[in-house]
Amino acid sequence: IFWNLAGVPFSYCYSTLYLLHRSHMNDPIHHSKMYTSFMFMILLAAYYVWDTANSQKNRFRMQQRGTFVERNTFPQLPWGTIRNPTYIKTKHG
Repeated sequence: IFWNLAGVPFSYCYSTLYLLHRSHMNDPIHHSKMYTSFMFMILLAAYYVWDTANSQKNRFRMQQRGTFVERNTFPQLPWGTIRNPTYIKTKHG
């Protein structure tokens, strides 16, 4: 619990604090527009993978419980639902 309350916000803001410190030293970081565009595309791709993986996980759980409802509205991304998944059944679930 401590990490969720203290560590996670710290790790999210640490990069911003680094950039703020660099700007106060009059040594700001400059990137080209091509580099910034490339990094933005990497961010979008990583978000897509993360969101699709979590969507598959949650929809699989809903299918197991019988509460799944197919939706085609925004922000549902393609490949968010796995059809006929194979999984391992154990004595704990």
